[in-house]
Amino acid sequence: MSETDQTLEIDLRAVIAGSIAWIAAAPPLLLLSCAAVIIVAALVGLQPLWASPAIPLAAAARAGDTATVYRMLKAGADPNRADDVPLSSSVVSLTPIEAAVESRQVETLQVLLKGGAVLSDTDRPRLICLARAATAPEVEAFLQPTDRSTIDCARVRLPPY
Repeated sequence: MSETDQTLEIDLRAVIAGSIAWIAAAPPLLLLSCAAVIIVAALVGLQPLWASPAIPLAAAARAGDTATVYRMLKAGADPNRADDVPLSSSVVSLTPIEAAVESRQVETLQVLLKGGAVLSDTDRPRLICLARAATAPEVEAFLQPTDRSTIDCARVRLPPY
């Protein structure tokens, strides 16, 4: 073998070694760059293409999605605003509290109340009757006033179903 052939062989080995190092380093570098792009996009408020469509707070409460209710309240959603919520075969306008009561969601109800939802003394009997109609004794117990007054649900108007 001549001296030129040996030099060419050494350079070829160096190229192969460098290529192997690059191939081994590429996936982690690609992963890190993708993660950086996602973080920057989140910081500037861009939503990913796969983000779920916006739903009303009342619909999230009706679904019992307490985590989404919490995030929506933190983002500034109005906990007292009524929205259209699909119920069986119709669409009904419910407040988030009504939706949580109707779907028997005590935890969601607690998050709504901590997030600023107003539970007035005039609304309480109607919501208790709604909890009775939904057969939600745990929600009814949560909503009961401290004086445990008797509520006649025959005269209370409930949302139409």
